[in-house]
This record gives sequence, C-alpha cells and structure tokens, in this order.
Amino acid sequence: MNRIITSALLCVAATAGILGCTAPTKNFQTTANAANAIQNRAEPVVTRAAIAQGIYELVYSDKQGVLFVASAGSFKDESVPYQILVVNPADLAVIDKIELPLRAFSLALDDAGDRLYVGNTGSGAVTVIDTRTRQIQQTWQLVNVSKGKDGRDRPEYHFRQLLLDTDNHRLYMAGFDNKESKLFVIDTQTGRIEKIIPGFGYTATGIALDAKHKRLYVSNMEGEAVVVDTASNEIVKRFDLGVEQPLNLAYDGVNHRLLAVDQGHPKMTAFQKKDMPGYESHHPGSRVVAIDLATGKTVAELEAGGPVNLKIDPARERLFVANRASGELTIFDSKGYRKLHTISLPAHPNTPALNSKTGELFVTVKNGEDAPEGSPESIARIR
Repeated sequence: MNRIITSALLCVAATAGILGCTAPTKNFQTTANAANAIQNRAEPVVTRAAIAQGIYELVYSDKQGVLFVASAGSFKDESVPYQILVVNPADLAVIDKIELPLRAFSLALDDAGDRLYVGNTGSGAVTVIDTRTRQIQQTWQLVNVSKGKDGRDRPEYHFRQLLLDTDNHRLYMAGFDNKESKLFVIDTQTGRIEKIIPGFGYTATGIALDAKHKRLYVSNMEGEAVVVDTASNEIVKRFDLGVEQPLNLAYDGVNHRLLAVDQGHPKMTAFQKKDMPGYESHHPGSRVVAIDLATGKTVAELEAGGPVNLKIDPARERLFVANRASGELTIFDSKGYRKLHTISLPAHPNTPALNSKTGELFVTVKNGEDAPEGSPESIARIR
C-alpha cells in the first residue's frame, strides 16, 4: 500500500499548530444533571488541553472514569515514545502513561472485561492492555511485515479501525488494500485469527456493528457498504452508500439507520481516479448521509466540512461530526438532523468519544501543517 494513501486515510497531518487552545479548568466535578443541562445551553462550553505528539483515537471508560488516548509519537523524532495516555476527564490532565513497543493509532475498549485493544496500524498488529493494572498483556502480530527503503514497517494489510463484538468475543478489523481489502476476525479469548473474509473491495475504511440484528457494515472507497452476518461471518449483501469517500460509519440503533461521512478529500479523489479505471467523481463530498436500513433509502444528507468521524449519543438524540477540513465539530439532532451547534476546534478535529452517563464529549484534535516541529496535539471537552 502506498504510504501516501495510508497517511490520507489515517488523516496523518503530522505537524501543525494548536490554535485557540485554552488551559484546562482545574478540579471540575460534573454530575449527570449538570451534564444533561449541557444539551439545552445556547452554546456548549469547550475546554482544551495539549497533551502529547501524534494523538489519534481515544475512548472513555465508564467503569474507571478516565480517557484512554492513543499517541503514536513523532514520525520525525524516534525518541518520542509510543504510548497510551490515561487522562482525567475533569481537567484533561495526563495521570498515567503506558509505553508501547509499536505505534498506537486505533482503539477498542472492553470496559467490562478490563481490556483495551490498541491497533498498531503501521505494523499489522494489535496490543492488548489490562486497564486495571495498565500493563501490556500481549501483542498479536496478525500479518506479514516487510521493511521499506526508509526502514519503516510495511505490513501486508493496514488495520485503521478496530471494532469489538463483546457478545461473541470477537475483534473485527478491516485490512485495507488498494486492490482487494479483507476483514479479519480475531477471537479475543485466544488472540488467534478466527477467519479472514475476502471481498471488501478497494480500500476498506469504516466499520459499524448492529449487534441486535447480527450485522456488521464495512465501507470502502468504491462507495459501498459490505454487510456481514456475524453469526456465520459471511458476506450477505452489499449496497451503494451514495457517497464517494465513506471514511467512517456509525450505526444508529434507535432509528435503525447507518450513517456515513463523505470526506471529499481531493488527494483521495486523485487516488481513486488513478486506481479505479473509469472512476469519475460526481460529488465534492463534505457531507454526512443517513440511510434507513429497513428500506435502503437515504433519509438525510447533512452538510459538513470535510468530515472524518462521527458519534451518536442515543440517550440524548445527538449526532456529533468531526470535520477535519473546516476545523469544526458539528452537533445535530440525531432523529430529525436539525443542526444545533457548530463549534470551532482548529486545526483538525479527529476522533470523538462520549461519556454516556453525562453526555460530555471528548475529541482529539490534530495539529495543522504550520505548527512548530514537536508541538503537542490536544484534547477538547465539550459540555
């Protein structure tokens, strides 16, 4: 896989400045009632703190009341550690660090089982961490890895996103490729590959689970959703999403809808034209679509600013969209899709995580290209 493609899909804009960054509020204690009141405020309150270089995904632990944040270090300075940062959500202070042997990008949390799965995307591996002891349990090397001319790892497949099915003790990972992607099914009890499912097309990207109906949805850069029956782990259907760059997906269990971002990145469009003979772009992207899975029809198309990720808060009927290009977080009503707020988070909002008890949202924010070398990237809290 061409490294430029990999970087584009991971949204690796390696070095950029943190604009409008505010110091974290100290000793803030939140309650469910106070947090629920957030949803009705005229303007949400944003707190932000710079914490480390190369941060990507984050997850919130309801059980421990902390954030786990993936930090891949620096691509230019190998002395910067690869680590998981444990962050206090009250003041966004780093309270612990778990050093890793491989770069950390994607995360999946089994909160009840006290396990954190860390996707070592650039090395074709997954690191398993005990969240109680905050110690590495094991590392699963899942694909062959060669060395590039620059000395860096070149895995056979890249796993840009992890999805955990706790009911069936499985970890799903789309191994993307610019010819034919595959879905890797890992037994989390043994750490072994249970199955590798072919047929996911050009550059598999997003992944979402409908546990109730035993359906897994995987998007690709051909604009498809490939549907897997999680009882048999077989592809049972594929359909057109109506978008061209579905970087990430979300499943809305309340309304039985699949939501997909359409990033509209010009570099990715160039790769699509190069790698897919006859490809023509018919839409500039910068939108989110919602598809009714009962009818297969698109029920909404939401304007966005180069979206890369999204998160649904079903209890409060909120949809959060991280817009990399515009440097904003957009909040919609997840039932009728009315736009409620647009929050400036320059440079590049990346991954949202939700405190389901309080409704607070946390977002990693990548630096822009004009940031001084070695500048830390940040987390924002929206309440």
